[in-house]
Amino acid sequence: DGQGLAAISSDPVVFAAGGRIVLAEDSAQFRRAYPGFTGTLVQPPTWRALNDGADTVRLVDRFGLEADRFRYTESYPGGFTHSRGETEERR
Repeated sequence: DGQGLAAISSDPVVFAAGGRIVLAEDSAQFRRAYPGFTGTLVQPPTWRALNDGADTVRLVDRFGLEADRFRYTESYPGGFTHSRGETEERR
């Protein structure tokens, strides 16, 4: 968030290469909405709105090296957010 940093977990989050990871403000609500989801689901201890040009999500490996990042440049209505596929960005 443009206001400061927030980790998604105090423990390392591990997921398979090519796997999917979802950060959900409410993991129980996510599971009800998407009962067939088989990827990694994480409910961060604090939730920050990612909604403008100052907000970035970074994927950091176990050595502390940045593996990927996504910068939010707009707000997404209806409680949805942006995701990225392997070769393209999509909503």
